[in-house]
Amino acid sequence: MISFRLSERVTESQHEADRAQAADALPLHRVEVGGPIRTEPAALGLDREAAEGEAAGAASSPTQKISYIIGKWQIMNLLGRYKDRKGDNFRLGQFHDDLIKNGSLPVSVIEWLLLDDDSSIKKATVEIRK
Repeated sequence: MISFRLSERVTESQHEADRAQAADALPLHRVEVGGPIRTEPAALGLDREAAEGEAAGAASSPTQKISYIIGKWQIMNLLGRYKDRKGDNFRLGQFHDDLIKNGSLPVSVIEWLLLDDDSSIKKATVEIRK
């Protein structure tokens, strides 16, 4: 089991108390971080050290992993629309170049630039005003 605290050592009783409190708050989401790692790190395409690092990162900063997955989904959605727009002229390398040449803008802005479609920006603007 992996535990994290800034600037203090966690005793087993502190850990158990924290775990019990979290279990009460989220009774349907009990996960032991070490379980999948002990079972088959190779099934994840990782060696044991990399699997433990990924599990520790997810446990200490779950919102980073969620943000990564959402961003990946947005980019894959953009890739599909870009590919449809380009048809036979589609090249993955060109998509990559077009994607990164704009820097780290929100995907909705990149969608507007690459596809000349501002619907995502309009939708976000309307939702902000509500």
